[in-house]
Order: sequence, then structure tokens, then C-alpha cells
Amino acid sequence: MKVTLGRGSVVVSFPPQELMSGLSRFRHAKNGDGEYEELYTLSTRQSLVTMPGFAKRVVGLCPEHRVRDERIPLPEPDVESALHGVPEVFHDVVRKALKADGGVVCIPEIFGTAGFASAIARAFPRDRLAERGTPLTVVAAKDNDVRNVVLGMRKLLPDRKVAMGDCSGDDIIVATYGMIKECPILDIGILIGDDVACDSSDPGKTIVKRAECVSSLRNAARWGVYSTACGGAPDNLDLAAEGLFGPIAASVGYKDAVKAGIAAPVTVCWLTAPRPNAQWGSAPFKTLSSLAMGDLFVNMVAEIAWRTPSDVGCIVCSDAKVQQKLLKAMDGAPSLVAVCKKTAVKDQRVAFGNIESGGVSRALVTWDAFPPATCQGVMVAATCGGRDFAGAKFPWRSMESENKVYIVDFSHGWDVHNGRPGVIARNDEARKIRYAELGFSQMSISCIDQLPFIG
Repeated sequence: MKVTLGRGSVVVSFPPQELMSGLSRFRHAKNGDGEYEELYTLSTRQSLVTMPGFAKRVVGLCPEHRVRDERIPLPEPDVESALHGVPEVFHDVVRKALKADGGVVCIPEIFGTAGFASAIARAFPRDRLAERGTPLTVVAAKDNDVRNVVLGMRKLLPDRKVAMGDCSGDDIIVATYGMIKECPILDIGILIGDDVACDSSDPGKTIVKRAECVSSLRNAARWGVYSTACGGAPDNLDLAAEGLFGPIAASVGYKDAVKAGIAAPVTVCWLTAPRPNAQWGSAPFKTLSSLAMGDLFVNMVAEIAWRTPSDVGCIVCSDAKVQQKLLKAMDGAPSLVAVCKKTAVKDQRVAFGNIESGGVSRALVTWDAFPPATCQGVMVAATCGGRDFAGAKFPWRSMESENKVYIVDFSHGWDVHNGRPGVIARNDEARKIRYAELGFSQMSISCIDQLPFIG
């Protein structure tokens, strides 16, 4: 058996069953079912071909077999330059990522894709990459994140040319994943992919859509950025993400940044939610959650947003149906903006820009249109629908440590069925455990007047 490592693929002749099993994943369907999917192809010559990020996995599963490495090595990184301006708490992440020559990094948004990509760009300046024949560095991001990454990198790299969506750029290009194919593929020496976790409803599906364009970059070293508040590796990182970018190379959590004094500590205020007037019993979570977010609940959330001082700012995250109810309940509220998935991208940018500048102090945002991490204009967030902020992009992560940040979450201790906690109450407990893992402090209160930020 022979293993050939390339930037565009890994090829194994006469692969063992153990290897093929290790390159398969169970892909969940929305109805709860699913099926196993092979992340490789087999040729008629009994050769297995798989994604380049699996190089370390394949070598680990085939340690006694001949390995041929055809990848073009990167120049020696300038580690000292890479760490210039990087907060000390993130130095180890950058060092490990450079040493690994690629892979996934798990970092909080306070550092973010712009910070990490700028460090990598400083480690590999354009002239050094040009000597390799691959002068371009490409940063891939989602549509509504491209502009923020560009602005962040231009601020951190004033002496470099950072092009936004212009694939004719000759130094650093920030574009969407779909635009990568418009760049001169063979000239790309480094790819940094944002948001490797992708769509929370089916992360693997989104990654598979990206596989073709990313795997075509045969000369590029790849790093993927997983935005997380936790200190360890993400539990739900899809195996396909490793195939595209490589295994997890380094990780640091939001609580580490708080300890370092560069991030604001977060306090979760658990407020008792009102019990709905409707009959309560045993039903699926979605049904009970809809009942729990009736008029009494909506009015409570609206009052929180109304009474939060303007200089503090409040953002309410919900689904589209609850957002419509809140808009009616908050008719006439000053400095109010609502953003949902259907809001035009340019209007989203204006809205989030106004939040950032303090021109808007109350925002109703659906989960599928969550604000970019650079949006720092609020210090309070209320979550509706039994969801926590573990995977969301906190709009306050880059605040300075002297600021205080609050999450308002809602407890449903009255949700008891046959003498046991119901599905809503159990979901509350799961979020409490998650917040504890994130290092957030938590407090329980019984009424709005007890919220520490209420005016």
C-alpha cells in the first residue's frame, strides 16, 4: 500500500477497511433520521482518493506504509512578525497553527477571523509566497461577514493590499467561498476559511457545498476558523471540516480572554418566565416552546427592552414569528430597529452600523440574521426560544474588560409533567450547564425590577 499526499487530495492504494471506516460520517437529516456518508471515492484501480485535510488522519491509520509527500512546502514562517500586535492570550494559538502548517483553530470572536488571518499574513509576506510561485492569500467568509473581515484586516495590516471581493487582487483577497473559483487558483498559497461550523441546522451540508472550490486550491495551505466561546474543541465540528482544512490545530476560549483582561465578563440573568394561560402538558419541544412564548412572555421581553437604558443597549434574539409580536408590543419605542433574514444586506449593514455607533439602542434580530461580531453597541441580550449563545457570534466579545455584559435567559420551573421536569425545564438546565462551561456567571431573579441594568 502506498500513500500519496497532495495539496488537492490524498491517494491511498489498496486501502484497508479501517481507513475507509475512519473516513465515514453519520449525516443527520432534519427529521431525526440520517445515513452514513463516505468522504472518499474509490477508483477502478483500488485507489482511495479523499480530501487533503485528512493527510494526518490517513498517515496515522497507515503508519507502517510508504508515504510520498508531493505537497509544496511553505516558506519558514516569521513567527515574531505574526505575533506583532496579537494579545498574549492568543500567542499560543498562532504558534501552534503555524507549526501545524494548517488545520482548524477554535478562537473567540474577540480575536476573530480578521485577527487570525492578519497574523498568518504577517508570518508569510507576499514576497516570500511569490518565491514559492503562490503570491496570493485568500480569506473566505460568508456574504454578510466579508466587509467586516476586510475592515478588520485593513486596520491590522495598513501596509498590505486587502481587496474586498476583487479576485484580481495581487496580495490579500477577502471574498465568499463561492467566489474562490474566480481567483487564479494556482496563485493561491494560503487559504483561511471563516465559519467552518457553518449552518447549525446542518453544518455538514454547507461544508460539502464548499468542498469542490476549496479542494481545487492545490498549492494552498489551509486554515479554518471556528468561532467559539468555549475553551476546548467544538463538539459538533463536522468531519468534513477536517477534510477541507485539517484537524484542530489550536484552541482558546472566551473565558481565557476574560482572565487575560481583554474581554468583558458575562453574567446570565435567569428570569422566571410567565406561565401561559393555555393548557400545559406533554408535547414536543417545538409545540411547548411556541405556547411558552405567548403574549405574556412577549410583553415581558418588550418591557425589558423598553426599560433598558439607552446608554446600555439591548438586543433581543428570536425567531421571525416572535419578532413580529415584539414589534407590535414595542410600537413607538425610541431607537428601535428590526433585522431579519429577509432584510436586504445593505439595510442590515446600516442597522448594525447604527447599533455599533450607539444611534440604535434597541434591536430585534432573528437568529438567522445575527449581527457581526464587531457590532459592540449593546451590553444586554435577551434570548427567546430556548437557545443559548454558545454558537452565536456575541456582538459584545470585543468590548474592554471594564464593561459588563448581560444575557437575559428565561427559566420555566413551573414546567412539570407527572412530577418531573418537562422538556422546556430540561432544556433550561442544559443551557445552565453550557453557560457554566463557558465561564459565565449566573444569577436567578423573579421579576424585571431585579435586573441589575434596569433603569
